[in-house]
Amino acid sequence: MKLLDKLMSVKSKDGDTAPAASPAPEPGNGVADLWFSLCDDPNQQDRLPELLTLCAKKGGPAASRAALGELAGIKGSWLPQLYLGRSALEQKDIAEASKWYGDVLGSGEPSEFALFMISADMGRFGYAIEMPDLLAKFYDPDKHNVYIGLNLLQAYKESGRKEEGRRLLRKVKRRDTPEIHDYLEGFEADFTETRG
Repeated sequence: MKLLDKLMSVKSKDGDTAPAASPAPEPGNGVADLWFSLCDDPNQQDRLPELLTLCAKKGGPAASRAALGELAGIKGSWLPQLYLGRSALEQKDIAEASKWYGDVLGSGEPSEFALFMISADMGRFGYAIEMPDLLAKFYDPDKHNVYIGLNLLQAYKESGRKEEGRRLLRKVKRRDTPEIHDYLEGFEADFTETRG
């Protein structure tokens, strides 16, 4: 509850201080409602970014990380850990990111959303080379979003792991559509150009 108290007592732009949160805030209090909703289910993909935006406005990145840390401690949570992993990648701390991602991936069958977010963030922040070792064993080309496969193919290309890339490409090509066909053709060329 300490974090909620801090959010509720931040001074407004006109200098007034909002009243501190009571032990049981009244229904209809936006910040409290949002916080308690996330305490009940920290994996709400629409509400967690809303809380992070609020935290960032009122307390900066440290407040966002503090909120995520509290939510990550709730049994069954995985989305806060993904955001903590993203934050670590932004800070160029791959070891910390891998710890958070490992918590999610090691807690059972990870969701498709988790695989997609991890693969996208690792690629975007320059950690494509580390991606296959972390994610490849969880990705099922016949079951999961094909764009996770494209992210992994890009990672294999960037890391020079052509044989593994070719094996994955054969599986992903079963899901070929006009939207991804050119990408698959590009990977085909990349993985075969220096073969032999």
